[in-house]
Amino acid sequence: MTCSDLPFFSSSDSWRSSAWYTFQKEHWLGWLGEYNGPGYYGRKDSQRTAEFAYNHVVCPPMILWLGESSGAPKVRVRRAADAALSAKSSLAAQAAAIRRVISWAMIEHQLMDKITTTIKREFLQQIAAGEKSVEYCEMKPYWAKRLSGVKTPFVLRLINGMEQKAPEVTVVIDRVRQNARSGYFELHIREVVGLRHWDLKHGRPARD
Repeated sequence: MTCSDLPFFSSSDSWRSSAWYTFQKEHWLGWLGEYNGPGYYGRKDSQRTAEFAYNHVVCPPMILWLGESSGAPKVRVRRAADAALSAKSSLAAQAAAIRRVISWAMIEHQLMDKITTTIKREFLQQIAAGEKSVEYCEMKPYWAKRLSGVKTPFVLRLINGMEQKAPEVTVVIDRVRQNARSGYFELHIREVVGLRHWDLKHGRPARD
């Protein structure tokens, strides 16, 4: 599914015929290109974050395109489109409906650099329970190279095992510190953003 499959892009869209852009990517680039100044809308404050910009867009196709293009699951994109179509007829209401399904946090995580590696079960359990805020990697060329290829914040996916339904936890790393004394990279965890095949209540793999 692509955004062009959705009713938002039908010829009946009121803003479509007079739009200066052809594609939503072009729309985003043009809109953000003047975001550091007053721009077309005469903005008084140009010191805004990406999160602020996302949460104040009132063009439903524009928001939906970003969700799809960032890699959000197709099922969620379709659910966001359905939510907008079920909302009130105003663009603001439809845009808000999409954001309730595809939040800025989800967009941000999708756009971040990503690293996947393995983890021992006891450490996965501690991270999932909020008891461990730092993950450690040996200061060897392998990890030095992997970490040099990402910028913080980045997403770290930690899998316990090689099975198809192996427990895993996904976190956001917001700081990497080299501890020469211990010989380890310290990966500081900002938040847990995903947990799969793990029973958090009982601290064990989920019984599917």
